[in-house]
Amino acid sequence: MKKVAVIIHSAAAERRGLVELLSGLDLQVLDFADAAQALDHLMKDDPVHLIVTDLQLPKIDGWQLCRLLRSPEFPQLNRVPLLVTSATFSGADIEAITLDLGANAFLSWPGDPRLVREVAAALLQGQNPLQPQRALLVEDDPETLKLLRRIFTARGYTCAGAANGAEARACFLRDAPDLAVVDYHLPDVAGEDLIAEFSAAGGHTAVVVVTGDSDPRVAIRILGAGANGYVRKPFDPARLALLCQQVRRERAVMRTEELLEQRTRQLRLTQFAVEYAADAVFWIEPDGRFSYVNEAACRLLGYSRSQLLARHVYDIDPLFSRELWAEHWQRLREAGCLLFESQHRAAAGRIFPVEINANFLLFEGHEYDFAFVRDITARQQMERDLLTAEKMESIGRLAGGIAHDFNNVLQTILGYSDILIDGLDAADPRRSDLQEIKKAASRAALLTSQLLAYGQKQMMAPCILDLNELLEHLREPLRNLLGPQIALYLQLEPRLSRIKADPVQLEQVIKTMAVNARDAMSQDGQFTISTANFVLQPADASIISDGRQGQFVRLAVSDTGRGMSHEVQQHIFEPFFSTKGLGKGTGMELAMAYGVIKQHDGWINVYSEVGQGTTFKTYLPAFSALPPAESDPAPVMAAADARRPRKILLVEDEPAIVHFAARVLRQHGYEVCTAMNAAEAQQLFERASDSVALLFCDIILPDQSGLVLAGQCRARQPGLKVLLTSGYTDDKTRWPEIDRNGYRFIPKPYPSTQLLAVVQSLLG
Repeated sequence: MKKVAVIIHSAAAERRGLVELLSGLDLQVLDFADAAQALDHLMKDDPVHLIVTDLQLPKIDGWQLCRLLRSPEFPQLNRVPLLVTSATFSGADIEAITLDLGANAFLSWPGDPRLVREVAAALLQGQNPLQPQRALLVEDDPETLKLLRRIFTARGYTCAGAANGAEARACFLRDAPDLAVVDYHLPDVAGEDLIAEFSAAGGHTAVVVVTGDSDPRVAIRILGAGANGYVRKPFDPARLALLCQQVRRERAVMRTEELLEQRTRQLRLTQFAVEYAADAVFWIEPDGRFSYVNEAACRLLGYSRSQLLARHVYDIDPLFSRELWAEHWQRLREAGCLLFESQHRAAAGRIFPVEINANFLLFEGHEYDFAFVRDITARQQMERDLLTAEKMESIGRLAGGIAHDFNNVLQTILGYSDILIDGLDAADPRRSDLQEIKKAASRAALLTSQLLAYGQKQMMAPCILDLNELLEHLREPLRNLLGPQIALYLQLEPRLSRIKADPVQLEQVIKTMAVNARDAMSQDGQFTISTANFVLQPADASIISDGRQGQFVRLAVSDTGRGMSHEVQQHIFEPFFSTKGLGKGTGMELAMAYGVIKQHDGWINVYSEVGQGTTFKTYLPAFSALPPAESDPAPVMAAADARRPRKILLVEDEPAIVHFAARVLRQHGYEVCTAMNAAEAQQLFERASDSVALLFCDIILPDQSGLVLAGQCRARQPGLKVLLTSGYTDDKTRWPEIDRNGYRFIPKPYPSTQLLAVVQSLLG
């Protein structure tokens, strides 16, 4: 059967360290946080072979426990080996008092684990592990050295002698003594230097100097070097022994004071760190009452400290009740620590999400939940933004995966629908059928365009523009869109900054919001559009969702409709989300608007309450105060001038589109030669470069990018006009290149009228 050791220590960490240490001696170790608990067990007459107790214990301290264990009231424990430890007190006096009370040994803990293990093993074997006090005697006079040996050996010291500084240093390094008696005048070292070395070692050695000098300046130098005391030769042996005993006691007291001061500083530092930590800190009782809160907790919840200490967990956490708190406390006791998310209610009533790191602690016999709390509102917003970005990327990849081929198919449907419609009389009943086909294809093209816009993959043609002018241009179209029952108001900033944006896409965003507002108002209402210059400071940027520091133009659209709940607002920019019911929109309109504004480096915020209407605030980066770019004049539809023939090189890998585009252009007087890839186009251009006036090319070709082909042709013929087209391109770096080189772009699917208008604007 294993021997039993009982450990009594109020500090859990130190107690665990002793348990692990003594368990390595093949002992059964029982541990207790205070003497009362330990005595309850010790009175059961179960065999105990070693007791280890700390000096500082609650209610009954270590010295009082020693008296009890050696008293007649506990005869069965009088002979059980007793080891007393302390992290604060040390020195000969403390050790002597402890041993006088009946302890077998006294050690510092936390301290040297090896020494604790050796002393415990010796006590278990019935041995006295205590070493006699050690003295180092440094004297170059042999007779005086003999006298010193007799003095200190008679008082229980084990003495080592040294005749010079070198021997003294070697002895000191080999085994630091409890006492060093040093002659001031040595043959190989100055007295101050050796004293300073021994004192600077930082151990427990007390240093006493003997000297024949009567000069008071020598006494000052001796004490200034770090000696604890000195005597003059010739000295009285009893006086020297008494002085050594006194300085050892003084040094023990001073070391205790130093340790207390060090621990007090550490405690103050810990208190300061907790009090001014960035996270809120709570000490919570088992009944949910707060016993301590730091400054951050008061700021977080908007209470004073006294107000918060008068409350319980379930007063500030709406997800907890008294019953749920009891269940939580039990889980915390079992797990030791829990990390979870919850909610807190501030004094003003605001409810916000928090992350709680709860830790179960047993401190001085009391249970606590030591909890760190962090407001995670910003983190959850970042997570939502990341989720939105991931959705946008997924939708963008989906749209990109189908856009090129799908738009080629739609181009064929729309193109040949135009040709057939143009070839029929206005009264022909087949004309309306074809127009329905064309409308369906146009709706499909719009859906693809919206998907690309949401994923920020839409082709842009930005220019410097005045948003006020764009809105004035849209005034009448918006009135027609809203209908007569809804009043339209424009509130425009007179000196509005310019923006750099694609006017076509921005116009679509405004119309989308107008349609959304119209559908939210039943019979009548007001639709208001306002513009303003807006400077966002760093402090405000942290409040506005998606906001960032800088100068912006704010476009706000408001309606007096039915408004939206908070839950609906969380999803309105998601693709295919709609509250309008089946057949009333695709659910892509606001998603498209969101993507377009994001693609312009801006953002949209929505403000709405049920029954109170809705406001969308769009922020776009302000540009320099340059005049808006002039738009191209509206093209005049007419056939090409027969007297000035223009040759077009058409490069397209889709045969149906080649046939459609070539047919439309030829019908209007243009000469067209066609190629299915870049290599074929280069051969045709080399043979007839002087007569080719326009390169009309798809960007995505089977063997080479249309942009590269355009650059090669321009190098041979600098004045060559270039018109590019594509159903989709996901490389945003191509768009500035198109603008920089002065290329024109027409997205697929395009109607024949748009194709002819662009070609005529290029060739005249």
